[in-house]
Amino acid sequence: VSSLDPGGSPSVFTNFANEMTVAAPSDYFIASYDTKDRLTHFGGTSGAAPQVTAALAAFELISGYKISTSEAKHLLKKTALKFVNLP
Repeated sequence: VSSLDPGGSPSVFTNFANEMTVAAPSDYFIASYDTKDRLTHFGGTSGAAPQVTAALAAFELISGYKISTSEAKHLLKKTALKFVNLP
């Protein structure tokens, strides 16, 4: 999973490779709280990957079907929006 900036382009720190299946919006804009309960932001692949995982978990919850790894990859490739800014 790679990271996208707010404009839908790859984040400046993201690399792309043939092994990359999907990208998710993250950049440095995922809101969170630090250990002192202060609002902070993080992102990158550490923010993008949980979004993709949550989408797959929602699919399993809604459908009641336990998806395999190969099925998950196929589903992500079939349903992901294509962006012209991505390789």
